[in-house]
Amino acid sequence: MDTIPLAIDGYLDTEPIPGPRGTARFRLISSPTEDVSEESVLACVTGDPFIVHLALTELRPGDVLRVAGMLTLPDRASGAVQLQVDALEVLQEVPLTLAETADEAEAADQLTFDRYGTYIAVSTSNTPGVQLWTEAGTWVGIATEPATIETLIAAYEKATRKP
Repeated sequence: MDTIPLAIDGYLDTEPIPGPRGTARFRLISSPTEDVSEESVLACVTGDPFIVHLALTELRPGDVLRVAGMLTLPDRASGAVQLQVDALEVLQEVPLTLAETADEAEAADQLTFDRYGTYIAVSTSNTPGVQLWTEAGTWVGIATEPATIETLIAAYEKATRKP
């Protein structure tokens, strides 16, 4: 197997899971541009005890990370590319809000978060529309249905473009 040193920024796609022999596994989504066709999914694994503990206890989907390690290329066409992570830095955490009432707790359980490059779409099962925010927390607007999210992003970028 060939290995290549690599450092890459991206956001955590799902909850990290424990792997065999004291490891942790997670998927990182890298979006170098706003074009979703340029996004890539990278399977990551680490055996470093500090990173394993951090991944399994503190990281949440949506956290923006910088990871570094050795990219392992497969020996055969059916094999998988995997990053053996030996360094991890949390660049930005997903905002955490605590529910104050039982109704708020129930509503929070029904929230869905999706990433569109540097944008975060928030939807609930009991409210029509999708709220759209920048990852810095700036309100973009409400898309009446998921299919209009990209239109809303384009309109926001056009309105905020500097001459």
